[in-house]
Amino acid sequence: SIAHAPYPTNLSVPKPELREPIIDSVLNDLEIVENCGSIGLVVHFGSYKGEPLEGYKRMIDILNEVLAQWSGTSLLLVENTAGKGGELGTTFEELVKVRQLVEKPEKIGFCLDTCHAFASGLWNGENWEEVEAEGEKLNYFKHLKAVHLNNSMYETNSHRDRHANIHNGYIKVSQMKAFMTSPVVKDTPMILETPSSEQYSHEDEIAYLKQLVK
Repeated sequence: SIAHAPYPTNLSVPKPELREPIIDSVLNDLEIVENCGSIGLVVHFGSYKGEPLEGYKRMIDILNEVLAQWSGTSLLLVENTAGKGGELGTTFEELVKVRQLVEKPEKIGFCLDTCHAFASGLWNGENWEEVEAEGEKLNYFKHLKAVHLNNSMYETNSHRDRHANIHNGYIKVSQMKAFMTSPVVKDTPMILETPSSEQYSHEDEIAYLKQLVK
């Protein structure tokens, strides 16, 4: 299993008065994750509307503070974003570089969200081989611990974070299959975050995806 930090958790801390509450919140979530025996806690890459470099610096500062106090085995899993508003973290380079720059990188892994990758333009549905090669070159997949498997309600490069059911989005089923069977992700735990639907239950979607990759 994996867990997910509350959506308001912003590692780039837009206001100084939020710094301590965010640190306390993430540490509390990590304690829960550890007691559940989970792989780790997913938290979105930081969002910052000012100078991007300042956003990265604030994120690294928070990660250093959290990980200095964290002695458990569960990891902090940083998730890629769709790039809406002031969101950072749409590229492998950003994710890998932040992990390299923190003081305890061994406590950080990654979670790859397919909707976010598609909406950000990182993966356009047709270029998975290029994405895979880039991720391997940067050692991104070496630290990938979980996948959020979602379709997208909007076209690639839209920067709109709206998940869709496997059958209903802009990512073709054939493209989803190619992703799921890729050597760099096929043994990684995959979790659906698709919407509730009258047409498809989550049980139906899971059964369909298992059949698809057989």
